[in-house]
Amino acid sequence: MASTAPGSSIDWDCWRVELLACAAAHGWRIRGADGGDEPLCLEREGAGPVFYLSSGIHGDEPSGPLAILALLARDSLWQGWRVVCFPELNPRGLRAGTRENPEGIDLNRDYAQPVTGEIRRHRRALAALGPVRAAVCLHEDWEAAGVYLYYLHRDASVEPSRRVLAAMRRHLPVDLSPLIDGREADQGLIHRRPEDYAGQDWPEAIYLARHHTDICYTLETPSGQILEQRVAAHVAGVEAVLAEVRP
Repeated sequence: MASTAPGSSIDWDCWRVELLACAAAHGWRIRGADGGDEPLCLEREGAGPVFYLSSGIHGDEPSGPLAILALLARDSLWQGWRVVCFPELNPRGLRAGTRENPEGIDLNRDYAQPVTGEIRRHRRALAALGPVRAAVCLHEDWEAAGVYLYYLHRDASVEPSRRVLAAMRRHLPVDLSPLIDGREADQGLIHRRPEDYAGQDWPEAIYLARHHTDICYTLETPSGQILEQRVAAHVAGVEAVLAEVRP
């Protein structure tokens, strides 16, 4: 796999080969790897509830897909869960290094009434998913001063989200700005209720929260920081979410 030093380019084809090899070696079921009519999906069977994980919907945000590769081999982490993972929702954008797909469409605004093949395929895959205990979407922010997260909870308690952010803070500082991404933030936390989202440019998290889960996190790392630290922060955030929602 290509070096992950700051500023280096990533060979996403090599990453994919390594990802699939790691998934196969650790008992993950692989679907959509042939580039057909479904997105790449890695599934780990288990008797417990469903945990959902995704990344790569913005092609200029590499730490999420790299974090998923790091997480696949953590067998003990997934015990007691059925895990459904979409590691590269925008594969063409990843290879081009662009936020949007090659047609210039931000896939993370296309979930309400999708016009892109990528999101239509993803929504078809999600239709068979059923209830999800918790969902995590991995992202980066080029303007952020540190890590932060969005949480979509119908439970009003903020303490689980603070603990998730504290785990990420072991690797990178928290963005303490009162406004992040144009929204009010409380010490790096942005709380949203899915029913309050009025626009039609739905992101993945809103779609998941409206149709599949009561708990959805979007974990954000700052793109200007060292890539290895961003990957580590994402890994720590996923670990912390699993600890918080474990039955």
